[in-house]
Amino acid sequence: MLQRTGISIKPILIAIVISVIISDLVTVTFYSNLPETIITALSSTNPSSKPILSLLRTFGLGLYSIIMSFLGWSGPYSATNFAYADNSAATNLQYALNHHTAWGAPNLFNSSTLYHTFATYGGQGATLALIIAILWVSRDRDFINVSRWSLIPSIFNVNSALMSGIPVFFNVIFLIPFILAPMVNMILAVIALQLHLMPPAVYSVPVGTPGPLIAFLGTNGSWQALLFTIISLFVSTIIYIPFVKIAEQVKLQDNLTLEKGGVSREN
Repeated sequence: MLQRTGISIKPILIAIVISVIISDLVTVTFYSNLPETIITALSSTNPSSKPILSLLRTFGLGLYSIIMSFLGWSGPYSATNFAYADNSAATNLQYALNHHTAWGAPNLFNSSTLYHTFATYGGQGATLALIIAILWVSRDRDFINVSRWSLIPSIFNVNSALMSGIPVFFNVIFLIPFILAPMVNMILAVIALQLHLMPPAVYSVPVGTPGPLIAFLGTNGSWQALLFTIISLFVSTIIYIPFVKIAEQVKLQDNLTLEKGGVSREN
């Protein structure tokens, strides 16, 4: 026992040191003003005149927000908060007010035209598609019940119940679709905007607007934007379906393992 204790001291100390370092980094990141200042500067000020740089910035901050949401934290872009909207969105709005149309707006790629419009169906990770996928293919009673109770809030981009009820938080099975679905939606939106298949969303919409209607209302009623929303939501659902099946099988195997363990203990 003394020998085991001596061997364990080193890894225990290393784990404590690493935990302290991570804890300090989290404290600095979320309770100091410097990170917020940097994020605000990147997402809100000095928008680049080059579309490719605006596109990369929007994708980068969007990806960061999605990952932070998966870990239970927060990023610069929120599904229910437009505090970090790009200044280029104001230029688009001014153009639309002057020309009475969203077609031809100068800034196609920013948080308003891409992330808030097409990456947050049901909240971060486009989790409304996850609910649809579960109700479509899942046979697990727990998954179905959580999805039914989470459906109405998720329509208004509030997915807290779903994130903790499935759970999605820290669930490595859902990490890939949680990132992939909104990013694919934005990539498809970039293609559609670049080919002028739909106008960009330039008008402000109230916080809590149902995710599938944001593009329609933000373009002042463009049927092309509404059709694209339906298509992208369907694509997101298809992305989630195989992972729902994997999660269901893993849950089934875990339950069988627990049942076998209970039988062996009783015997």
